[in-house]
Formats: sequence, C-alpha cells, structure tokens
Amino acid sequence: MKTIFKYFLFSFLFLFSISAYSDCGGMSAFKVIRLVYSSTNVTTSAWVSLTNNLSMSARCISVFDSSGQTMVLGLGQSGSQVAQNWYIFPGGITSVPFVSAIGANLWIEAVSGTASSGEIDINLYQ
Repeated sequence: MKTIFKYFLFSFLFLFSISAYSDCGGMSAFKVIRLVYSSTNVTTSAWVSLTNNLSMSARCISVFDSSGQTMVLGLGQSGSQVAQNWYIFPGGITSVPFVSAIGANLWIEAVSGTASSGEIDINLYQ
C-alpha cells in the first residue's frame, strides 16, 4: 500500500511540475536573474533587490529556488515593495503568469527563515 501511494504521489508531482513548467511555453525569455544566497543572505526582515528597471514588460515568470526556504517576490520602488500573491516554494520550478511594467524593480524576501545557502534562478518572459 505504501509503495502504491508513493508511486501515485511521485506521478502526480511529476506531472504537475511538467504542466507548471510549460506555462511560459512559446514565450521568449528576455531577462535571466541569479542570486546566490551564500553571497547575499535573504532574511524575513528586509527586501533584497534582484533587478532594477526592467527593459521590457514581463508576461510570465519561471523560478527555481534551492534555499530550502519559502520566499516571496516583490515589485516596486525601495521602501514601497508590494509582495506578489503567491509564494516561491523551495526545491521546484514554478512558472506563473506575471505582469510587470517596463522599468519595474524586482525584490525577494524570505517568508519561512533566512536563506543563506543555495540560489534562486529566475527567467522573465514576454
């Protein structure tokens, strides 16, 4: 019984990750962002800048995070960041529709604890 459950769970997660990954299918990536947490820790108490002044507006975002922490992405100017209404979960690829304007600033903040190892990789699509 445990083996069947594990097989079902693995199959579900695998199929879900494939469908989530293909959400940006057919779009062209225009910006790649990488932040290594051992160089720049991300805490629950402060936003960390990922990029300033996007050259194009984004319609989709694909994110991989290996920190082991839950993260949240923010948009806005320094001191007035607005958290997005979805989390970046550790250890997987997340692709979601995402709208940002030209010139937008992207930020990251930890939700569950300090990210001091691993990395976050982001592709922005148009």
